[in-house]
Amino acid sequence: TFITKNIVLTAGHCCMEEPGKWCSNLKFFLDYNEGQSSGTFLPTEVHVPQPWADSSTRMYDWCFMKMASDGPKHLPTASAYDPSKLAEFSSFGWPALPPYDGNDLWYATGQCAGTSPRWPPSGYDPCQTPNSTAMIYMTCNTMTPGCSGGPWYHPALGVFGHNSALIE
Repeated sequence: TFITKNIVLTAGHCCMEEPGKWCSNLKFFLDYNEGQSSGTFLPTEVHVPQPWADSSTRMYDWCFMKMASDGPKHLPTASAYDPSKLAEFSSFGWPALPPYDGNDLWYATGQCAGTSPRWPPSGYDPCQTPNSTAMIYMTCNTMTPGCSGGPWYHPALGVFGHNSALIE
């Protein structure tokens, strides 16, 4: 997601798959749908937080990419928010596991339901409810891995997070 004219927010594992191992040939595709895109952007700088670079610490699974050229538009970002007060938000992405195939943009709409240091707690069951704290999540968000990096968006706040659908 473009969050400024030339900065993209995505998941850390989309840029660095494992500690110290940067992904090769990074590209950002604008409006990707069924193999088509209205624009391809190449990063000139890529940054992940140190806890992600050192040990893939899950709650630091984010990445900023500075692009070589400006995007046509960007979504506003939240400066502050209280997840417990969000009545509803939307999560966007390109889920790739069945019943999806990764070719189309999908979204799920729901509430921030709680926090978890690891999501999902085991395997892939998006409707499990963890009982500890760290990351916000939406229960019963049925999008599967492949949606990583897609924005969490609320019309009044803008972008306040992103998908991190990583099976551990």
